[in-house]
Amino acid sequence: MFGCAGAALYRTRMLRDVGLFDEDFFLLYEDVDLSFRAQLKGYKCLYVPEAVVYHKGSGSIIYDSPTSVYYSHRNLEWVYIQNMPARLILKTIFPHIIYDMVAFFFFIARGRNKDFIKAKWDALKGLKRVFKKRGQIQDNRKVDDDYIWGLLTKEQFFQRLSKRLQKY
Repeated sequence: MFGCAGAALYRTRMLRDVGLFDEDFFLLYEDVDLSFRAQLKGYKCLYVPEAVVYHKGSGSIIYDSPTSVYYSHRNLEWVYIQNMPARLILKTIFPHIIYDMVAFFFFIARGRNKDFIKAKWDALKGLKRVFKKRGQIQDNRKVDDDYIWGLLTKEQFFQRLSKRLQKY
């Protein structure tokens, strides 16, 4: 479980320990990265179902706009590479690749394949910096792989694709 910054409160102590939003992300997934880093260091992310938050997702950048596609798919790779423990990469790499392939064909159908390809290309170009951060993040983590594995949602491609198609 990872927190959405549009509906999150952060302890100052955690932010001082883990750091702030990674400025390299600029937009999208910066909150997932922060939450992932915090949980790797042993901080908890709590879901409070009684809380009421009004947040219009993609209100500024428009759902599946070139900006949205680019930053979400570039930053998705950076979050994954920086934060996912090595043993869990071995368990998750094939679903991750399948998700990327399905997303690619989805964006071809939506006319956003160039934005998607540019995002992945730029993600690759940033790998040197990402691997440097990965070393720091993984060296400082305090929880074991089983704990992180328990936080991960097991991918349900068809359910997720169906939800996306309902937005059109």
